[in-house]
Amino acid sequence: MAAAGLSLALVTLALPVPAAAAPTAPQQISEGSARQIALNHAGLSESDVSLIYAKLDWDDGRLVYDVEFYTPDYVEYDYEIEAYTGVILSVDYEAEYVAAGQAGVPAPSAAPSPRPQHQLPSE
Repeated sequence: MAAAGLSLALVTLALPVPAAAAPTAPQQISEGSARQIALNHAGLSESDVSLIYAKLDWDDGRLVYDVEFYTPDYVEYDYEIEAYTGVILSVDYEAEYVAAGQAGVPAPSAAPSPRPQHQLPSE
């Protein structure tokens, strides 16, 4: 008796495979964006502050912007903003100086007395 043979055919389908998308590197926010994030958080605009600067720095292994600005009444704001996400990592708010007569601080009633003059002994 003859053996019946089975044959299997392997069919290859050629389906289009989308090209693998190259992973994109995260984009760093600009210095101007970091300043705007800090100002928005403080509820201020650039015209409300007398000095503002932002500096790119490494802190605890990550790239951050240190943003500082002052208001005309000497209140200092100091922000640390993550350079890729724009997330505020820390905020420091400090009143550096309050002028006399403002914010409940009374103006001095008299001018301070001058420093005493020391006389050299005469010979």
